[in-house]
Amino acid sequence: MLKKYEYNGVVYSTERDVRKALFLNIRIALGKTPTENVAEFWAKYGVIYTEEEEPIEFFKTQKSFAIKQAFLNWRNNQATLISSLGFKADSNERANTDVSGILVAYEDNQDALITFRDADNEFHALTYAQVKTLQKEIIENGNHAYAQKWALDAQVESATTKEELDAIEVKFEGKNFAKE
Repeated sequence: MLKKYEYNGVVYSTERDVRKALFLNIRIALGKTPTENVAEFWAKYGVIYTEEEEPIEFFKTQKSFAIKQAFLNWRNNQATLISSLGFKADSNERANTDVSGILVAYEDNQDALITFRDADNEFHALTYAQVKTLQKEIIENGNHAYAQKWALDAQVESATTKEELDAIEVKFEGKNFAKE
């Protein structure tokens, strides 16, 4: 609820500010505001108290922030994918950096088998070409995550009620490259 206090033609958005105005104008310090009959309490001091629903933009901003935070958490920490190589792989920023590092380290020795640990902590012997495939899948999974975020952002933009915003499920899922 958006609380408003109008006193001497000025609208205050916080109780603190209207209390300060009352003190400066009539030198009165008020006790605790009651939880019931609030409008009557303020009316005794010439204050018009009203409550309004927050505008939809307020709730859209909150939902957009929640989407951004969930996206960053997923992308930076929790992202995984099902690789076409037959295992679940981490797909977060750290995994992207690690796989890129492996490719640089083995660039001059592309015939070597590379030990790789998947998201379930199982080891796999991969070729350089397979690690390159995994790198492409991680990058594509990142693009897939952005597409999911943008779809959620579009739902927020088109929402017209708080109920519609509340119905938007903020969830990110990695791609399954084994199905493709």
